[in-house]
Amino acid sequence: DDAAFAVAATLRAAGYPDAACSFELAEDAVVLRVRCGPRCILTGVEVEGELRVLERDQVALPFEGPRQGLLGRGDPVFVEARVRSAPGTLLREYRARGHLDARIGEPEITLSADRTTARVRVAIEEGPQRTLGRITPADALTESLVPGFSSLGRAEAEEGALLPFTPRVPLALRGEVLERLAGVGYPDAEVEVTAAEPDASGRVDLVVAARPGPRVTLTGVRFEGDPRTDPEFLASRATLQ
Repeated sequence: DDAAFAVAATLRAAGYPDAACSFELAEDAVVLRVRCGPRCILTGVEVEGELRVLERDQVALPFEGPRQGLLGRGDPVFVEARVRSAPGTLLREYRARGHLDARIGEPEITLSADRTTARVRVAIEEGPQRTLGRITPADALTESLVPGFSSLGRAEAEEGALLPFTPRVPLALRGEVLERLAGVGYPDAEVEVTAAEPDASGRVDLVVAARPGPRVTLTGVRFEGDPRTDPEFLASRATLQ
């Protein structure tokens, strides 16, 4: 049964949507009976809605199966499982670009009478883009303790460019603040990042609040395990910050 399922799945992934495989037990073997049906070509992906973020070729790509022909330059085959999963792939792409309210409808599939060609129609609403706005400290203590507060969250930004805002941004910012605090002696710090509602332009401001806890200082280093080496020599070779 598993072998028959695997054969049918492999054929469908190669562009045979009607492929089926059954099996029967013979005296000393298992006989697989395979029906391929016609190979189906995806002739187009029609988009309903205005595209401002992605090009039509970028939208169509997740719907396309493997391409035929020399060096894969021919027409793509129709793979229903790929078409059904394409909206999820596109949603992840839109959200990574800050379009958190993007909506993608269920694909409508139209097969020709002889089932050799297929077309797909899909509705897309890209929605507004959200971008990272100001990052401000909740209080003077937070600003004074976090090294380089003004550069937080800007490592990936080109000069003058707006960074897309995604749900991952506050988490990444929190990790960055924790790392900077640990580097100046606050390993037990707690950090909270709060996102404001987006303004009319889609910019989302963040507020960072840090509770540093006690500062930990290094009072000494003890070397163990090698009595042949003078501890003072080892200490002279260890650079501590």
